[in-house]
Amino acid sequence: SVSYDSLKDYKKAFKNLELSVEFQKELSDEDLARNIAEVAAKYNLALEEQRTEVEKSKTFKAQVLFFGLAFLTLIFLIIALIFYKNYKLSQQNKLEQFQNTLQLRIINATIDAKEAERKTIAEILHDSVSALLSSVNLHLQASKAQLKNKVPAEINKAQEILGEASTKIRDLSHELISSVLIKFGLAFAIHDLCEKYSNSKLEFISDDNGIKRYNQKFEIKIYNIIEELINNILKHSEAKNASITLIERNGDKLLIQIIDDGKGFDVKSARKKDGLGLSHIDARIKMMQGVFNINSKKGEGTSIFISVPVFK
Repeated sequence: SVSYDSLKDYKKAFKNLELSVEFQKELSDEDLARNIAEVAAKYNLALEEQRTEVEKSKTFKAQVLFFGLAFLTLIFLIIALIFYKNYKLSQQNKLEQFQNTLQLRIINATIDAKEAERKTIAEILHDSVSALLSSVNLHLQASKAQLKNKVPAEINKAQEILGEASTKIRDLSHELISSVLIKFGLAFAIHDLCEKYSNSKLEFISDDNGIKRYNQKFEIKIYNIIEELINNILKHSEAKNASITLIERNGDKLLIQIIDDGKGFDVKSARKKDGLGLSHIDARIKMMQGVFNINSKKGEGTSIFISVPVFK
């Protein structure tokens, strides 16, 4: 190549040198600008990626917070529902308990009123009406003594009628309330019941284990319960043998066991139908704070157990 220096063309060579320097400078500026642009682009990209990550993080946290709150709300609602159901169940149980207690009190008040009425009527029949009939009979006897052999047949007939009336009144009085119970106590009265209801087809036996006398109202309640259970045996059991056992436990509790060898029955069905008066018996025993259990199966007889606190 031809050198400008050799040609001694200094000005042109210098000019070309300047152009070369400017060209190199332009190239350097372009590279710098390009590098700056690349760095800026990378920075902006990184910044955008970071912003995206931050947004994603915020979204994730928001989702976690949302689902967390939703879960806590659901748990709260479930707990509230459980508490509400338990509250309703508790209120329902209280209502049922109140209704049962009220029903027991009504039944026992009715029974107590009937027992008091029976006792009053029995006492009136025994003490007043029987005494009046006896007085009438004495007057008739006196009239017969005065008339001697001239006694009208009507007087004799009247005495016969008076005798029948006295017998019926005495029997009615005993049915209303046992005179044996009033005079001699529960043990003698139960023994008397067993003798009264025993016959050629069914024998009742009693064992009182030497129990003592109790409060009269208590004895009347127990007597009426046992009598009702005996009537159930007579009417429904088809038994040949039945036993009634009385035991005093620790001086403050009376145990009663009634067993028969009859045909037995389904206890649940009998309680639902209440054809045997079991609900009334159960109510009376519950009001006495006692226990009433029945064990029976068809074809296997019946065993009844009663436990009540003693009112002396």
